[in-house]
This record gives sequence, C-alpha cells and structure tokens, in this order.
Amino acid sequence: MSDRDPNFASSFPYRSLFYLTLVFYILAEFAIPAIFPESVPFHYFIPRAFLRDPYVSGALLGAFVAYWIVLRPKRSELLTVFLLGLAGEYFLAKLRLRYLDFMSLKVTLFYLGSGLGLSALGMLAYRAWRNPQERSTLWSTLVMASLLPAWQILAYFAPNITTTFEESRQITTQTIDCALYYADGLLGFQPSFLVGRLILGWSPIEFLFTVIYIYIAFFMALTALRAFLYPSRNIAPPLLMFFVILLVGASVNNIWTPAIGVQVFLGDLYPFGQPPALSDPTFLLTAPLMENLSTIPSLHASWLLACYWSLAAHKDWWRPAMGVIFIATLISTLSIGGHYLIDLMVAVPFTLGCYAICVPWKSPWRLPQVGSLLFGGGSTAFYLCLLKYSPASLIGHGAALWSSLILTVALSWWLKLYLDRSYLQNSLPEPAAPSEEEVPETKLETPGTL
Repeated sequence: MSDRDPNFASSFPYRSLFYLTLVFYILAEFAIPAIFPESVPFHYFIPRAFLRDPYVSGALLGAFVAYWIVLRPKRSELLTVFLLGLAGEYFLAKLRLRYLDFMSLKVTLFYLGSGLGLSALGMLAYRAWRNPQERSTLWSTLVMASLLPAWQILAYFAPNITTTFEESRQITTQTIDCALYYADGLLGFQPSFLVGRLILGWSPIEFLFTVIYIYIAFFMALTALRAFLYPSRNIAPPLLMFFVILLVGASVNNIWTPAIGVQVFLGDLYPFGQPPALSDPTFLLTAPLMENLSTIPSLHASWLLACYWSLAAHKDWWRPAMGVIFIATLISTLSIGGHYLIDLMVAVPFTLGCYAICVPWKSPWRLPQVGSLLFGGGSTAFYLCLLKYSPASLIGHGAALWSSLILTVALSWWLKLYLDRSYLQNSLPEPAAPSEEEVPETKLETPGTL
C-alpha cells in the first residue's frame, strides 16, 4: 500500500458518524433508561458484547491491522502493542471460559482479536495525545478504526433497548421461518440442506467457512481501511454503507421480518436429515427463548456485497479477493443454517438501495441514483410484504417467485453498474483549455541559434 493517496487522512469524511455514534451511546445510557425504567442500562451490555459477540472481536482485529498499516510503527512499539494484546486475549479467554456455558477452548479461537484491537486503539490514542504534529492523521485513523467495533456493540444492544435481554426475546418471538422455508422449497429442494451437507461433512472446510462467517466484521474493517487510504477511488464510502445497512437492517431484523434460520428451526434434522415438507407457509413460528434472530434480507450478504461494490474503482487484486470472500460468505451463511436462500437473494436489491443513498448526491448522476434507490428499496419492500403479510400467495407460484427474484437480482446488478459508470464519467475533472493569453509564442530556431 505504498502508493496510498497523499494527505489521505485529511480526506477522511466520517467524523460526523463518530459524533453520531456518541449521540447513540449517550441516548442508550441515559435517555432510554429514563423512558423505560425496566430496561437495563447500556453500560451493562458493553462487557457482555466483548465476551459474547465474535463480531466485536473481528472488528477490533481490523482496528489492529489499521494501526499497523497506516502508522507503520517501529518494531519496539509494535512488539509492545502485540504483547499487551496477547495479554488481553488471555484475560478475555479466561473470562469466557469461566462465565459462558457454551464456551470451550476451541470456540475461543473464534473470538481472537479483541485484545489486539484494544491495545492498538490505546496506542493510537496515546500517540495522538503525545504528538501534536501527527494528531490529524492519528485522530482520523483512531476514528476510522473504532467505528465498526462501536457499531457492533450497539447492534448487540439494539434488541434489548426497552427491556432486559431475557424479556426482549419473549417479545420478538413470532418469526416468518415457515414462509421462508416454504419459499426455498419451491425450487424442488432445500438449498441450505444441499450446501450444509457438502460443507459440514468435511471438518477442515467447515472450520474455514465458519471462520469466514464469524469474521465478517474483520473483512468489513479491511475494506474500510482500503477506502481510508485511497479516498479518491471511492464511489460510495464503505463505512457509511455499513452504517446505513446496520440502521435499516436492524429495524427489519427485530421489528418487521424476524427469523431464526433453518438450523434452529429444524434442529437435529439439519443438515443430514430429510427436509420435511411444509404445507402451510402462513404459520408463525415461536422462536426459542434467548435465541439470536436473523432476518430477510441477510445482513451478512449485504455487508459483504457492500464491501465488493464499494471497491469498484480499485483496479487491482484487492477487489477480486473481496469478491471471493463474498462468495465464500454466501456459502458459509447457507451451510451454517443461519439464513435461507431467499434471504441472500433479497439482500442484493436491499444493498442497491443503501448503495444509492451513500453515493454523493449530485445532478450529473442523479437519475440513475434515484432509479437505483427506488428499485432497490421498492423491490425489498415488495418481497418483505409478500412474505410477511401474504405468504399464502406463494402456494403454487414457485416459478413466478424465483423468476422474479432472479430478474430482480440481475436488474439490481445492472443498475449498480450503470450508476457507477455515470459517476465515473461525470466526476473526473475535465482538463482546462489554455486561454489565448496563456499560449506561448512558438519560435523556430535556426541552426546556430542559442
């Protein structure tokens, strides 16, 4: 990354997101408990998120990489941060093994990154305090590296805003898994069972795809770092896209179309049992207490697609690599049983709508931008309303449903490419033609003239 844009830190546009995140933290700590006296204060969830949420660990591991790549610290400083990080990892692992029933030594491997990230953020803050000359670069790097971990903690808190953790899971109990499972079955087979049998039967492959699934926040952090170092190549800032997807997706997740995924829905039958036939897609499933909710559209798919799309102008190996990770995430999401295939399909128009919001709003590309927003948002709302309010209409219309989904995905991808092309064609500055006064006179030199 030696060819990074000069003055990249001064181009960092996300400080407003940092202050907005602080506002959310203050509201969660003081305003919400004042309105809902039965709720748990926000600070109660911060240690729980560090111990229980592997996505926080992945985001913090990305913060460590950002510190390493941006600052290029001396070996002594890097060794200090690394040793402090390892001590933090050991301390957090001991707490997890002691207080979490589901935790084992093997499972702790999926939570590595928190100690290193906290150590790196601490060093960034220390250097920003001690070095006024580098404060701009250090402050911008600290903000960029801390946003994703902060949002992951807020996402962990979001389902529990008005109640305790246990009570919130009794409120959001009616899920639409039957409609989603039925929609997938209209293909004539269950895609999640097919992929699950291929992946979960091979231990090394299962471990690899599990790591990819759990460390999604790490790949998001790497994308944000890439965009941070090369701001002139960004069309839609990825951190802004992550924020919009989280804000809209969390509302859909917990309020509109909650689901629990096929693995929890069918239990021991997944993936090696016989997929049961379902005749009534209208039945609302009661989610098990304390079970995490997934959703349609899949936020895993949407976030990784945002990573790939936001790198459209980065013409090197980085974007193809993120494309491979995106495909691997789709496979891992299906194999783990956290989502249905229709969740992944609807994630494409949903991401298109979020992408259109995050592209700078200027007149040269306003028409494709508005078109992308309306098509992406409208298509997502249509499928969500269909599955939520009219699942009975799916009966006998499998060909129509999946034909429309494939067409929606294809049109969403085309609209995104059209928007990118319009942006790139109109955002590049045109070379200014020299005026007549600025044109130098051309003198013909004859031999012997000095």
